[in-house]
Amino acid sequence: MDFTRPTYVVVDMPGAVGTFVRGMRERFSPRLAPLPVEITLVGSSGVGVFAPDTVPGEALAAVERLAELTAPLPVSFDAMTTFEGSGVFYYPPTDPAPWRHLHQVLAHSGLRYLPTPFSFTPHLTAVRLAPSQLENSTAEVLALPSPPSGVADTLSVYSLAGYDCTLLYRTLLRGAV
Repeated sequence: MDFTRPTYVVVDMPGAVGTFVRGMRERFSPRLAPLPVEITLVGSSGVGVFAPDTVPGEALAAVERLAELTAPLPVSFDAMTTFEGSGVFYYPPTDPAPWRHLHQVLAHSGLRYLPTPFSFTPHLTAVRLAPSQLENSTAEVLALPSPPSGVADTLSVYSLAGYDCTLLYRTLLRGAV
């Protein structure tokens, strides 16, 4: 294992949320459909992906420490919104505080990350519209209902190159409730 491909740490969403969001993706963003349904903690905002020279054992040890301290997380989502002008539509968690905390723990773990221009925004990416779809589909996508609630209990490390996603590591959240 190495981190020469962009490598992310995420909390995978429970099955019912995944099924719900994949259905949307199949309709509006078929290339996005096979990707994990998750909230990214490391990689897309706040801190970027792991620096390529990161020692995998050190990164996985930090992920394990976080998993040991974190109880499974209840998940529920507010209405669909968008990163203005990006074509990315997402569901923000109803309570962003736990997600911000998890991100901060990893951001301050002593590991190195590549920079990202975006501040951390906890979100579940649902749909990514092509520029040609924005005019005709934006209102329809924004009107889609929120996914069902559930409990997220896995922390995963994925490498991603384009739409080629590889699971590198997965562990259960097992902290005290």
